Amino acid sequence: METFISVDAPDEEIVGPVGAGVVVRAIALVIDSVIIAAALWILRGLLDLASPDSYTVEARIVLVVIFAACVALYFTLFEWKLGATVGKRIMNLRVVTLSGGPITLGAAAARTVMRIIDGQFLYVVAAIAVAASKRHQRLGDMVAKTLVIKK
Repeated sequence: METFISVDAPDEEIVGPVGAGVVVRAIALVIDSVIIAAALWILRGLLDLASPDSYTVEARIVLVVIFAACVALYFTLFEWKLGATVGKRIMNLRVVTLSGGPITLGAAAARTVMRIIDGQFLYVVAAIAVAASKRHQRLGDMVAKTLVIKK
C-alpha cells in the first residue's frame, strides 16, 4: 500500500507520495559507488599513463580535486537530467520535487553538496534522517525539497 503526503502538510497529514526507505537507497548508493570507483580507477590509470612521474604533493591535490568534481558531477547531472543516478535507476527509484515533478539543477546541486553532511560515518547520518523522517528524506532532500521515490 503506497503512502502519500502533501507538500505543505505537516508530517502527520498523509496526501502525497512518501520517499523510498533506507535499504533500497543504500543498495542504490552501493551500486553508484562501485560505478564511480571503477570510473575513477580508469581515470587514474589514464593519468598515470600520461604522466607516470607526477606524484608530487601538488599533483595529488589536483587529482583529489578532479576526483571530487567527477563525483559531484555524477550525482548532480544524473539526478537533474535523468531524475536518477545509475544505481537509483537499477533500483527503480527517482528523485522528484515534493509535488512529484522533475528536480531543478539547483535542487540537484543542493542534494550533492549536502552529501558532505549526509555521508558522515558511511552515510549513517543519512540513514538516521531517512529512518526518522516520515517522508523518508535525508538532509539533502530536506534542504532541496525533494524525495527519492519508487517508480
